[in-house]
Amino acid sequence: MTNDEFDRLWQRAEAEGYAAKLSQEYPAWRARQRRNSGLAVVVAVIMAVAIPMLLPHHSGYGKVYCNRGDIAEAQWVSLTSEILMTV
Repeated sequence: MTNDEFDRLWQRAEAEGYAAKLSQEYPAWRARQRRNSGLAVVVAVIMAVAIPMLLPHHSGYGKVYCNRGDIAEAQWVSLTSEILMTV
């Protein structure tokens, strides 16, 4: 038997051992993967709900509409400055 043949036989025997070990461990590994992916989905949903609740939000009105043309411009300026100061 040459050195090359011996190396090939050695590598094949080693590979068969690894394949058997991986085959035996696959069901447990797959169960962990499923559990971890389910956990990741739950965490993502919780974060998607919690983050907007934790961020500060501005209450009030962002725009003011009026269909009356007789309101003085100074009153609009005053209203605008109040809105800007509260935001």
